[in-house]
Amino acid sequence: MQIKIPLRLKISLLALCPFCLKGQNQNIKDRILTCDSVIIMSHEKLLTDADAGKLDFYRELVIKSLPNKEILKQQMKLDIDSRSALSKIFAKMEFDSLFSPNSCFIPHHSILFYNNGLCSYLDICFGCRVFTATKDLKYEKNILRSDEAFEELKLFFKDKGINYKIDD
Repeated sequence: MQIKIPLRLKISLLALCPFCLKGQNQNIKDRILTCDSVIIMSHEKLLTDADAGKLDFYRELVIKSLPNKEILKQQMKLDIDSRSALSKIFAKMEFDSLFSPNSCFIPHHSILFYNNGLCSYLDICFGCRVFTATKDLKYEKNILRSDEAFEELKLFFKDKGINYKIDD
């Protein structure tokens, strides 16, 4: 016999139990609100300049689910109100047909999502308006696809005091 659970109860259970969503296709705006914690940070560039005769060296952003302290510049754990404000930025599904990202991609800002001790992240370059994400993060194709959206996210970081290389 199959038991039917009312939709309202399912929604209530998910709201009370964010780890129940782990493994499902949860979008970024929802993950911001339901994961255990969210940290925004600034960091040095990940790709170091090569010494003469050596290959470029890539530094990890996160090591064993913690920010790499060798490159970390500033960080802030977001409270629930800040997480709500950040979620609203990602909820905007704007698409500007004139939006034209550049190609420098030297990210200096990140959003880290912690859930059950595991870390996922977005790494953001405000210079070229491009981001990358860990494979487990699901996001809509139009997310952050306008100058306005990137400027709003940039202002969010500045308002929280995360301003290392933000205008470079």
